[in-house]
Amino acid sequence: MNMSKNQVVMAAIGGVTLVAAAALGYFVFDAYSSKGEAVDECEGSKDSVRRLLRGDVSPDKESELAYKKNADTLSGWTEAALATAAAGDRAVKDDINPAAFKQRLVSEARTLSELEGGVDGKVVKSGFSFGFPDFVAGDKLPEKDQLPRLQRLWGDVRF
Repeated sequence: MNMSKNQVVMAAIGGVTLVAAAALGYFVFDAYSSKGEAVDECEGSKDSVRRLLRGDVSPDKESELAYKKNADTLSGWTEAALATAAAGDRAVKDDINPAAFKQRLVSEARTLSELEGGVDGKVVKSGFSFGFPDFVAGDKLPEKDQLPRLQRLWGDVRF
């Protein structure tokens, strides 16, 4: 089939027009999709701003400064509370040996047992071991690695 020169030109123009129309359609679809995503993102940002503005603390420089001031005040109170609590800590002796600790424990337990109180005129009944039966009434010696803990416990009991 032989096409005339006019038909060839018209077919070429039609093909170019078809390709241009397809490209234009793609660009319109892409722009519409991008616009939809941008609108969704904008709405999300607006919702975030509205939520922040309705909150108890407004998102401005003054609120940030007040927050930092309150955090510093809380930090100061925390340090003061820890210092007050630490003042009641009792130091334990590092250089005490198990025999010396047991001797001190037995001696102080005997002294405490002699204090006046409501159990037959004493503070505790006869033979009371103050929670340390193996050491006060028994013949065991404490293990060296347990001495710091035992000293702390005995200090609490004695106090």
